[in-house]
Amino acid sequence: MRNLLVQTQAQHISNVWSEYEDKFLQGLMHHTASQGGYTYIYQYELVDTLTGASQLLIDAPIGTFGSEMAWSPDSESVVVSDVYLPLSVDNPAERSGEKDAYFLSRI
Repeated sequence: MRNLLVQTQAQHISNVWSEYEDKFLQGLMHHTASQGGYTYIYQYELVDTLTGASQLLIDAPIGTFGSEMAWSPDSESVVVSDVYLPLSVDNPAERSGEKDAYFLSRI
């Protein structure tokens, strides 16, 4: 396997995240530290073990009470639990359903 998936503290809190309806997440967002400080809001980051390069798996936080992950047998996809979905969709009905629930996602 060439990739490693890790939970890391969010380095950048997107303004759109204020639309998530999780009260605990909202509290953390109001108390975020200065740039580069601890946020206590976590995301999944995909790390290439050969180059050390990394990128966010999705532009959304992990749920308040943590998350689990598992790679597919062929290592081509990963399943993550208790994550929010990105709020970058244009459909208001679909976007509204993603603001207040955690999801199980295969990526």
